[in-house]
Amino acid sequence: MIESQMKKPPFNETSTDERFVEALGRWAETAANLSWVEQWVEGAIFPCEMVFFLARCEQLDIDVVIESGRQDGYSTMILGEFIKGREKQVYSIDYEADAERARRCRERLKAYSSVIPVKGDANILLGQLVNQVAPRKVAMLVDGPKGFWAIALMFACSGNTAVKLLALHNLNRGEAPGKLLGGLANSPLYYEDVVRQSPASWLRLRELERLHCERLGARRSLEYSSLGVMEVADRNRKNIVRKTSWHFRLHQPPLVRMAWKLGLFWPTNRLFDLSNRLFNK
Repeated sequence: MIESQMKKPPFNETSTDERFVEALGRWAETAANLSWVEQWVEGAIFPCEMVFFLARCEQLDIDVVIESGRQDGYSTMILGEFIKGREKQVYSIDYEADAERARRCRERLKAYSSVIPVKGDANILLGQLVNQVAPRKVAMLVDGPKGFWAIALMFACSGNTAVKLLALHNLNRGEAPGKLLGGLANSPLYYEDVVRQSPASWLRLRELERLHCERLGARRSLEYSSLGVMEVADRNRKNIVRKTSWHFRLHQPPLVRMAWKLGLFWPTNRLFDLSNRLFNK
């Protein structure tokens, strides 16, 4: 295990929460019954990662999930199953650069009436959507943008107390973005560090996932997950919202949040673009 993770005291709160464990097992069983493993495609969030995210959403009574990075709609479909028959909603943002791919994805999602595909720029839409759905409890699932760019947006959104859960894909152990998030989290980010009581359905799903991904030659590691899931609670929200780092370049979360409060969503988006041009050459 990564040294920074080992230095943290053992965390048992989430893993011993009966509601979390029950939800984990139930959604793992649903995943197997609905063939989420067989439908997985390269680049998408792994089924076990999605099940872990859904269990955390249930634990925190999440009402609205805002997804950024829809691509082919695999994770969006799973979110649609999560909210089916409930008074909940999913907003799924994508730039839709490939019009035909976007059309097929939207067609696939028509079965989920409470899933709302949104075309546009996450730099603008994330903050706007959080303000729109507040005070309902919000979870954010970000699979594009990535890294510190995504973290800056999520931290800026966390200034709104409606935001209760942050999840970022492609958050690899030992790399700087994961270390920054882990330093502010009240619990480990990854499911293998949290799940101590493993329902039989969860163990079966992990094995199905391993076999399927090995057959496909999945490019991501099956040893460790790369979906970091972080609760935003009263005890850590202030530190999250105020966090600054040279990694954020020009898009420091407090600055982004201040601009959003003034309604400057479009100019803030240009700040992200400028930061990218200056520092990512």
